[in-house]
Amino acid sequence: MSWADLVNNNLVGSGNVSKAAICGFDGSIWGKSDNFKITQEEAAAAGRGFANKDGLLGTGLKFEGEKLVVTSFS
Repeated sequence: MSWADLVNNNLVGSGNVSKAAICGFDGSIWGKSDNFKITQEEAAAAGRGFANKDGLLGTGLKFEGEKLVVTSFS
């Protein structure tokens, strides 16, 4: 089973999410749903956010060109 199969069958296929991707911290996209237009740059920014959570709180994230606000981490 490929990463794309896992995303499409287990995540999107569950009906609980409409779009999904599995990415490396470096921005490499291992698998994504066909309807998710995430760029490698957006994936890399999300990966960097795990190392610098405070940066995400200040700037947020962008996926598919849309800015999302990050309000907290647990």
